[in-house]
Amino acid sequence: MSETPEMIWQHLIAQNSGPTLTAFRWCNPGLVPGPPPAASLPAGFTLKAGVVTLASDVAMYPFTASCAAGQQRFSVLSGFSNLQAGMWVAPTAPGILPNGLQIWTLYTVDSSLLLAGVGGSPPVGGAFTANVSVTPSTPLYAVDEYPYGTLTAAVTPSTGVTIEDWNFDGANLPDPLPGNGSAMSNSGGQADAGFAVTFSEAGEYTIEVSYESADPAYSNTSSSCAVTVT
Repeated sequence: MSETPEMIWQHLIAQNSGPTLTAFRWCNPGLVPGPPPAASLPAGFTLKAGVVTLASDVAMYPFTASCAAGQQRFSVLSGFSNLQAGMWVAPTAPGILPNGLQIWTLYTVDSSLLLAGVGGSPPVGGAFTANVSVTPSTPLYAVDEYPYGTLTAAVTPSTGVTIEDWNFDGANLPDPLPGNGSAMSNSGGQADAGFAVTFSEAGEYTIEVSYESADPAYSNTSSSCAVTVT
């Protein structure tokens, strides 16, 4: 049975277009799950929010692969079915692979190949190369530390409301371009999003953020925030 992941509101900050004035600020450095406090801001201000889903546990999946020194593509010989884009790759011995190695692309129709890279965006050119040849005698682990999927932000009522985001949603190419708050994720496939809601009219509003799972271990969930615009 799939579990419901924790949805964490990281911050809520209301500013004008300058921004020269902050009307509301709330931060959650301890990543405590649950809904945030109600926000209050004047009409015309923008409420910036950060939301992320967190796993209840960290899973590690062993797999074997081969990769020649200086190459980016791994030929996976066993354990391919457990792998997903966004997982970190951990070798069992130091010095074989660089730190921060992450699976970026899986080629399921091409002899079970995967493309790996380092950092917060897909590799470009020589952004990653294996330090030495990786052989099947060197076991690797794929580290699954967060739920995969997307977040969508919606506001009720929606009249006079504008939502923007700058996440990897696949709708705007090349990503990231300003989006409308739907299908938000980071470049590793984690449901991790920052978005901005601008309110042009006074009233009582509710922001609901919904998680759509792409991870068989986790189910869909949602969380909401109350907003008063004066």
